[in-house]
Amino acid sequence: MGPGRCFCHYKPRVCRMNLWKFLFLCTAVAGIIYLNKQWIIPSYCPSLSDIFSSISSIVQKNSGRDHRRPKIIHGDSSFENSDLQEEEDPFDSDDDQRWHEMIKKLDTHRESSTNSSKPEKDQQLPFEFPNIPPSPPRYNLSTERIVFLKTHRTAGSTVASLFKRYGYNHKLFFALPKNLQAKDFLQTVKFHRSFIFEYPWVPQQKYNILASHARYERTEMEFVVPKATFITILRKPEDQFESMFGFHNIAEDLDLQNTSNPLEKFVDGIKAYYKTEMKFRLFFKNGQLFDLGMDEKDMDDERKIYAKIKSLEEEFDLVLIREYFDESLILLKKLLGWKDDDILYFSSRVRSSSHRYEMNDNIKAKIRQWNKGDVMLYEHFNKTLQWKIQEYGPSFQEDLERFRRKNREVFDDCVDKNHYDSSDRRLKRYVLSNFADSLCKELNRNEYEYHSLLRSLMISNKLFRV
Repeated sequence: MGPGRCFCHYKPRVCRMNLWKFLFLCTAVAGIIYLNKQWIIPSYCPSLSDIFSSISSIVQKNSGRDHRRPKIIHGDSSFENSDLQEEEDPFDSDDDQRWHEMIKKLDTHRESSTNSSKPEKDQQLPFEFPNIPPSPPRYNLSTERIVFLKTHRTAGSTVASLFKRYGYNHKLFFALPKNLQAKDFLQTVKFHRSFIFEYPWVPQQKYNILASHARYERTEMEFVVPKATFITILRKPEDQFESMFGFHNIAEDLDLQNTSNPLEKFVDGIKAYYKTEMKFRLFFKNGQLFDLGMDEKDMDDERKIYAKIKSLEEEFDLVLIREYFDESLILLKKLLGWKDDDILYFSSRVRSSSHRYEMNDNIKAKIRQWNKGDVMLYEHFNKTLQWKIQEYGPSFQEDLERFRRKNREVFDDCVDKNHYDSSDRRLKRYVLSNFADSLCKELNRNEYEYHSLLRSLMISNKLFRV
């Protein structure tokens, strides 16, 4: 064989045979590796499988160690040290620590595999929900295009009164129900643009404010109030549940009023009552999530609840919290560029003592268990409220105290504390003093009185600005 000539030049059959052997050998080796990785190792040597996956995890985590999530909210304060920041990477320590944790994990796996009587494939680990980070704030928000998603028995009426008073004073158009006698939109079906009364002089049926009860549906609401700032309010689930029960006279409807504790009786039988046709049934299981568009069939699916909360975090610009009402209003004022006078309020539709029920810790625990979705929702947005307070800056406490002082002074000047309006025995309404001025009258006007006033003004075309 001369220089430059290969062996295959003289023996092509032998060369082709060796090539086929080589390809067969490679295929066999690849098949063995695949079977070991996918079946043999996991089935008969799970510890070795865990070692491979752990090594892969270490490599992936080390390669991405320098890629950190940027600060979520901009401003003077950073939330990097807050209790909802990303968990510390367990592999950020030295190599010995990593291997120690990995071996410990393998030991735990071996123990559980040995002691378990069920096959490993039948065991399902609980789903761990990672913390949902706050969404970056949207800038250039509209101060005159607002959707307030009013939830049930959360002080939503008081907040709705603020928006309706502001809109009335600034001559803004309101999206109101098609039924001229209705004060709220349909509450058990998601909002649709066809629900609104179409005023012929409103350009393309685009409005400034939607603040009546309506079930959340983002696309349809954005059609009616384009480029809107979205706001809602939440309340501690056990208190919201009790308020729904008392305000809507559920005890009388279910013939529980003569029991020692109607609320406790109702809670103990909630699964059975929920299957009946009692009024407001859909609001007695995760009612706040239901208001926010969660479907009834998904109320026990924690993964879908988690996904819903995540989407709400991204879609709402501010979620007020009933238990931090004044603090929430300070954030609202800053968000919309309002003044202190714009957020002055008298509490609206507050229940009288005759429609309240005592709750012990046992009742509260049962309510929270039944409304796990609302608990998850409330706890998340309660934390985001604290973040927003921190972001507000060092003047927050001073601004809060100034507002509370002014609100208290206005209340003292306006209200006759010796008398109440008892026309609705469920509610405690204030009576104005003889010295009440126009501001007092505006503050004492509830949202439904504003609704009637706005309706008549819009029909007569006296509100004209969009």
